[in-house]
Amino acid sequence: MEHSSPCQQLVEMLTKVAIIDFERNVNIRCLDEMKNDIKESKSEIIKLKTRLTIITAIASCIGAIAGSIISRVSILDLKQIISK
Repeated sequence: MEHSSPCQQLVEMLTKVAIIDFERNVNIRCLDEMKNDIKESKSEIIKLKTRLTIITAIASCIGAIAGSIISRVSILDLKQIISK
């Protein structure tokens, strides 16, 4: 078995350290990107919830107006029926 020189061992060790450091940096960048994606997703969810709340409020108003119109029409119908 051939033993590598101390210099070659040092180069191998430094290469391994450089690879590990590179992988760590890549992982950190990936985590940062994931955090940004999560922040953007939360922002989109808040926007969608706000839109849904506005749509629900508008639908509620339309329902109230429609209910009022229907009840007035029903009262007019009842008055006509009673007056006959």
